[in-house]
Amino acid sequence: MRIQRGVALPVLSLALAGLFTLVVPLPAQAWPWVIHVKPGSGPTGAIVRVHGSGFAPSGTKCSSIHLLFVDADGNVMRLGGTRPDATGSFHKKVAVPTGAVLGVGAFGAFQAHYECRFRCVCSGGETPTTTPFTVTAASANSRA
Repeated sequence: MRIQRGVALPVLSLALAGLFTLVVPLPAQAWPWVIHVKPGSGPTGAIVRVHGSGFAPSGTKCSSIHLLFVDADGNVMRLGGTRPDATGSFHKKVAVPTGAVLGVGAFGAFQAHYECRFRCVCSGGETPTTTPFTVTAASANSRA
């Protein structure tokens, strides 16, 4: 699955190390999402700590945060979700997807927004904030 939507919305093209391009729409967003991961590289299956801030806080409509990983070939893998705290921050441990291709990829997070057109629903929010992550080959020590 590739993230690619566009219905007369501005488009952001994010190229990480020239290996792939992630094309996503830029919806109106009131929250300045930011995420960081530690460590910044590792093999598939490695546990990574993801920290995010700037999301709509808990208790607001549509506060679920969706996590994903985009590998060096542009394959998008959903990693589940989490909830923000009262300040709009979160901490979550996730595994680097086992099917991720080696090279520079990115962890991402997004939050839907509450929208009332024909009826009120959680929608949109497919524009993730991302941070680079390099998928490396497993070392001989990690295979034992």
